[in-house]
Amino acid sequence: MEIGATTGKTNAGNDFVDTGDTGFNALTPEDFLRMLITQLQNQDPTQPTSNEELLSQLSMMQSLTSNRDLSNTLEKLNSAQLDTLATQQLNNAASLIGKKVQGKTESGVPVDGVVDRAFMSDGDVYLDVGDVELPMSSVNGINLAA
Repeated sequence: MEIGATTGKTNAGNDFVDTGDTGFNALTPEDFLRMLITQLQNQDPTQPTSNEELLSQLSMMQSLTSNRDLSNTLEKLNSAQLDTLATQQLNNAASLIGKKVQGKTESGVPVDGVVDRAFMSDGDVYLDVGDVELPMSSVNGINLAA
């Protein structure tokens, strides 16, 4: 039984949830079981599918499911690490509030002043120095005595 990549339906007309994945990645365990049952219902009675082939198919589905679960877990871990890194960067920027910093804006304008606040925008950390938003990555000097 083939899965239509563009229609989101099996060739039997059954709907399935479109997760944006294609091929084997789009199959859920329920889809696989439906296909297996359909295969068994439509097999040639004079040449039935062997037990070894059925076990092989079940094993392959288990492997695919395990790989997908592992991939999802790794994505969540990566996202958590990025969140931790962003939090650390924001904490570092917040520690500069009240300190005098030097740097350049994204457009290259020199900035020299006291940090009023630290914030994140689009995943990047910025410092408010007066009325200028200075990217934390562009700070090139800190005067701790300010």
